[in-house]
Amino acid sequence: MLFVVSALLVIGCRDRRLPEGDARGGDLAAGRRIFERKCARCHSPRGDGKTVVAGRFPYANLIDGVWRSDGSAEAIEKQIRRGHDPMPSFQGKLTDEEIRQTVVYVLELTGGKSGTMLPLHIFEPRYRAMVADALAGERTIGMAMIKPGWESAGPTPDIHPIGGAGRIVEAEELPDGRYNIVLQGEFRYRVVSESPPAPYRVAEVEEIATIPFADAGEALKISTEATLLFRAIAASMEAPPLPDEILDPERLASELAVRLRYDPSELQVLLETDWVAARFEALLSRMRDWSGRIEFLSPFRRKEDDPSRN
Repeated sequence: MLFVVSALLVIGCRDRRLPEGDARGGDLAAGRRIFERKCARCHSPRGDGKTVVAGRFPYANLIDGVWRSDGSAEAIEKQIRRGHDPMPSFQGKLTDEEIRQTVVYVLELTGGKSGTMLPLHIFEPRYRAMVADALAGERTIGMAMIKPGWESAGPTPDIHPIGGAGRIVEAEELPDGRYNIVLQGEFRYRVVSESPPAPYRVAEVEEIATIPFADAGEALKISTEATLLFRAIAASMEAPPLPDEILDPERLASELAVRLRYDPSELQVLLETDWVAARFEALLSRMRDWSGRIEFLSPFRRKEDDPSRN
């Protein structure tokens, strides 16, 4: 999930039924027991899908970064509840609490990193209060981009209605009240309503679903092409490397976007693009353009001095 940050707001989301679990506590242990009892026959205890029956199920591997959906907690919950041939539905077979605990364990298997990480230093008093309240509640903060013309728009400028939400996964309160936090991208949202700032902005939002690739083969092919192309140009762009872990397509698209020198308005367009294949089309076009520039300029770059010529 891509972050475009101009304004911060605490959000309450409609129709997000699944509460967050604590992977460090009893939820993880309970989820593991349920997974081993109900899921390991197809997915294997490690989640790698190396079982006799996995040949009937192309998504049996839960740790390779290739998902039928977007790999979010809500998508995993939906899969467990509804099933999808040949996976049976567990609605009525597991309680809501057991489903939640199973989701916590599945996310732990995958590393729990379905979203882009964003470090922030919080120093304004209103945002300090926002972080304190978020840490005491659902730990969720919305990122939104302010619309052009904000300079003359007063204390509460208009924001783009589509933004990205992140969960605070790390927080350090400094002695003077400032915070260092790390947000993990969770979902895109559309603002439904907004309350007057008191002292920070609060909005009710609805989640926007991302349209995944048509199948796992297409996802793997395009993700691999994008990864290889980025690696080929990263050094010349002086861009940081991609994370070491396997990334699902939506996370990979976000990680690429923040490295390809888009301006905020271009990032906003990507954020508002529902179809992940269309995001990759834009990203690949951008990288091919960069590759062409690098190749064109390569004869003019100063080569390293050759000591043997001294």
